[in-house]
Amino acid sequence: MSAAWLRMKLLKSSFEGENVKYYELFFLPDKKIQSDIDYLMGIIRANKASKQALLDVGCGTGAHAHSFGSFFEEVYAIDISRDMVEHARMNHYACNVNYECLDIVQHAIKFEKIDIAVSLAHVIGYQLKNESVKAFVEHVGQSLKKGGLFIFTFYNMAAVYLGQLEPRTVTVDKGGIQLTRLSNATIDAENNCLLLDYYYIVEDKGKLKTYEVHEKMRCFTKMEMDYYLKENGFMPICYYAYGTNHELTSHEWNGLCVARKV
Repeated sequence: MSAAWLRMKLLKSSFEGENVKYYELFFLPDKKIQSDIDYLMGIIRANKASKQALLDVGCGTGAHAHSFGSFFEEVYAIDISRDMVEHARMNHYACNVNYECLDIVQHAIKFEKIDIAVSLAHVIGYQLKNESVKAFVEHVGQSLKKGGLFIFTFYNMAAVYLGQLEPRTVTVDKGGIQLTRLSNATIDAENNCLLLDYYYIVEDKGKLKTYEVHEKMRCFTKMEMDYYLKENGFMPICYYAYGTNHELTSHEWNGLCVARKV
């Protein structure tokens, strides 16, 4: 094992090259996709939103976008990673799901007006600067019809500061591929960020591959999120502990926000 670590390749992100298929294997098993979609569609129904068009911001491998296609007439899915978008087009094709490589912070969205925008996997947390958060929310708002919903996940700062950050090891074995991830997180208190260190060992059909990824993700308070939403044309409806209909508290890391364009 020690020799494997010595040969470990450093990647810029978890979303490049052949690592994309391992990302889907690790983070997006079929049961999780179905559970996520059931949960999110429940929230959408509870808010009586139209189901004509949905925008998936930071769609990743396209697994969620493809599943949303069963409920919406049109799905527009965007991601900053060209490798992710190519994987999505090849593996999660549907005639009513449209994939595009686009950085929402840099470019306003040119799609038709959307009924629902979703952004999962804490995508907003990659916006480390205040200006980037503002542009992210503003450009999502430009895509939505008046009264449209913006549903997104984020790291809850209160829980991050109160929680115990411990190293974790998780192994997934599927389809002849065994993937082990060792992870460690520390807090950058000055910038309200999590510093995430990931170390992967992949045995893919007899071949050993190793790589590491180091990422920084921003955490938010509900008050802070309220500010960005209200400044950019949204009214927050509720904050949930992700996967539940319970109000977000300082005990849950994974927050879900539901906001409406006014």
